[in-house]
Amino acid sequence: MIKKLTYILLGLVMMTACEVIPVDERTLQLDPQEWVGSNKRHLLIEFTGVQCVNCPKAAEEVHNLMTQYEENLVVVAMHPASNPFTKASSQYDYTCPAADYYYQFMGGTATTSFPTGNIDMLRDADGGYFCDYTAWSTRLANVLADSAQIDVLVDAEWKDNNTISVSTQIVPVQNCIPLGIRIFTWLIEDEVVGAQYMPDGTANMEYVHRHMLRGSLENEEGELQLLNNLSGIYDTNSYTIQQNLNHNNCYVVVVVTDENMTEVLNVYQSYILNNL
Repeated sequence: MIKKLTYILLGLVMMTACEVIPVDERTLQLDPQEWVGSNKRHLLIEFTGVQCVNCPKAAEEVHNLMTQYEENLVVVAMHPASNPFTKASSQYDYTCPAADYYYQFMGGTATTSFPTGNIDMLRDADGGYFCDYTAWSTRLANVLADSAQIDVLVDAEWKDNNTISVSTQIVPVQNCIPLGIRIFTWLIEDEVVGAQYMPDGTANMEYVHRHMLRGSLENEEGELQLLNNLSGIYDTNSYTIQQNLNHNNCYVVVVVTDENMTEVLNVYQSYILNNL
C-alpha cells in the first residue's frame, strides 16, 4: 500500500485544504498495455529576472522552441530571489519561495549568470545543471528520443475565487520494476504584464512575462510515492490560493521525477477550468 509522506510546508504562499482522497483509494489496478500514453514531454526551466537585460532574448528562444516542439515541451519560468537579476520594486516582484528552492537545489547563487536554464533536471558532463539559452535547442534535441516510462494526466478547476481542485493520474506505460517517484504540483500564471529591462538597457513597463511560476501547491521537495508495475496513482486535492491572480491565465503543471530528483520522467500542463 502506498503511504503518503507528511507534507512539509516550507514558507509557501499557498496552503492545502481538504477534499483529499483516502490513501487506500489512490491506487488504480490496470494493465499498462491498455493505457494509451503519449510521448514523453520535456520540462524546460527558464531562470529569469526583471533586471536581466538578456532575458528577453532567452524568452524569444523559448517561443521558438515551443513553436517547434509544441506537443513535447512544457516551459516554467522561475524568478529566484537569491539572484540580484530578479530584484525589482514590490509592484513587480515575481519571486516566490518555490523558484528559489529549485534554483538553490541546482546550485544557483547570487553570482550565477542570467539568463540560464535546465532541461529535465539533468546535469551536464561536468555535473552542472545550468546551461545558456543558446544551448537549449541542442540539449532538448538530445533527449527527444527518450521513451516514457510513465504518463501523467491532470484536470484542474477553480472551485471558487480562492480554491483550485487538482486531479492527477500517473500510470506506467511499459513494464517496469517498482519505481520510486516524486510528484511536484506547480501553479503557473501566463501573460503577466509588468516591468522588464531590455537588451538596450531601457525599461519596458508593458513587457509580457510568460509561464511564470507562482508557487508550489504542495511540498517543494515533491510528494514521494511508489509506482508499481500494474498500479497507477490517482489523487485529488483542493488548494487555497493566497494570491491575486488572473484566473483565465493560470494553469497547473505536474512534474514527475525519479525519487532522487535526477531526471524528469514526464510532465503535464493543464489549464484550470473556470466556471465561476
